[in-house]
Amino acid sequence: MNKLDFKINIRNNLNLTITSPQAASQLVSSQQDSTLSTYEPRVFNESVLTTYQNLKNFFNRSNSIQKVLNKKNKPYSGVPIPIEYNLEPLRRGGVCQAITAPFRLILCCFFRVAAAGFKHLHCSQAAKNMKNWSVHLWIGFNAFSHETTKISKIIPSVNEPNQNGKIVDEHPPIPESRVDAQVKEASFCLIDHEIRFNHFQGICRGMSQWFLYLYLQTKDQFSSPRAHMAALGKQFKKGGGMDPTLLQSFHLGEDLLNLKMGSRSKGAPCNALIKRTSDQWRSNASISIGQLNTLPSGAYRVRLPCHSTVFIKINEEVGYFFDPNYGIIEIQGRELAEKLYDIVSNIVRDLETGKVEINRALNLNIVRFHPVSLR
Repeated sequence: MNKLDFKINIRNNLNLTITSPQAASQLVSSQQDSTLSTYEPRVFNESVLTTYQNLKNFFNRSNSIQKVLNKKNKPYSGVPIPIEYNLEPLRRGGVCQAITAPFRLILCCFFRVAAAGFKHLHCSQAAKNMKNWSVHLWIGFNAFSHETTKISKIIPSVNEPNQNGKIVDEHPPIPESRVDAQVKEASFCLIDHEIRFNHFQGICRGMSQWFLYLYLQTKDQFSSPRAHMAALGKQFKKGGGMDPTLLQSFHLGEDLLNLKMGSRSKGAPCNALIKRTSDQWRSNASISIGQLNTLPSGAYRVRLPCHSTVFIKINEEVGYFFDPNYGIIEIQGRELAEKLYDIVSNIVRDLETGKVEINRALNLNIVRFHPVSLR
């Protein structure tokens, strides 16, 4: 059989010579597959709300899952920042921390400036190293804490729309007459016969639901839980994108994302493994801690008074708590339940002391842990 030469022009103006019709067919097929898999930027407009299925498809077309998975083979290279530390057993540790503070601060500032310089020069690895060294200097001797259960901040987050999220947040209200009936029924923000998307008090509900969705869709692809959390946290470091911002406007976020909360069927009440008023939560810590101890490994939406957070239990000694106002916290040690109780209690205290106005008539002063899974 004579060899046939096929020349195919591709976008970068290179010429590839292929020596058989089969090879030509395979190349064209692979190019078509590549074109189909290329992400096309989504557009948010009224058409998204014309049917309930359109709304679901908008979330399905997000490339956030792929962004998380792109980091599945990258080890965690950040520096966990201790939130609680105990230098008492070191004796000299506390003294060293105090004495070296001015020098560490100067060096920390130097490395941060150097990191910015390297970033400007597109030396990303050097910039990352400088930033990590500055964090090490800032932490100082607290890194040698003798706490048996360590609590560390893995990555920060911002409870507001980021640049992409503002596309939704700043969209003009859509009259209800142009919206599908099922979409209208699911909306939290139907005001004066319009669906509105601007959220002045944060998007914690949308961020928590989107975090759970991304976690459950990618959890089996990561060998390191910490690296997985860092990859997830990147999606919220500067705020929530279009998806969590849009989810904030709807009270059926789990249905839109094909998630299952508790053991409920569609339309039935959602069962929480833990459900206590904030007064009950505080008044008897041993009962609350005992309930936390019995939680199976898995993903949980943690609903607090006027706030939504997430808890991921990896095993009996490792867990991660995501608070959109703060970031992702790692809890590692045998006192996992006790430390989680302290974290939740501190958030509830802050919420009830004026930072967020609570309408008790709406029965929002309840702490609830809802297990969440994929349908």
